[in-house]
Amino acid sequence: FVGLIALQAGGAALRMRINVYKNQFVPASTYINQHAKPEEMVMGSAELGFGIGFDRNLVDDILIGFKSRYRPEFIVQESNWQALMEIFRTERPPVFAHMQRLFTQEYRLVYDENGYKIWKRIHRSDP
Repeated sequence: FVGLIALQAGGAALRMRINVYKNQFVPASTYINQHAKPEEMVMGSAELGFGIGFDRNLVDDILIGFKSRYRPEFIVQESNWQALMEIFRTERPPVFAHMQRLFTQEYRLVYDENGYKIWKRIHRSDP
């Protein structure tokens, strides 16, 4: 019983030390707040609403527009989305191919830190 309590307390202490919210989530959501216009669509996990606001044009679409055909201005991937992409590689090859095409032809990586990747849509007028 004491070992179980110590294990739980140690896990909590580790999470507090790492401070995922402050060190990972806040910098990524700050980037979006600084670079995305309020009317621009941002696609990412719904939890992103806590950082950028739920009144923003935020869409949680794990298939990144495969079915919805949405093309947001920014795509925010956290580690869970990245892990799902690897699952799609073998479980849903058409979805994986769609994502690969987006990230190699339609978007460019503008942020890659602490488990978050942010992609911005490429426009013909971009340098």
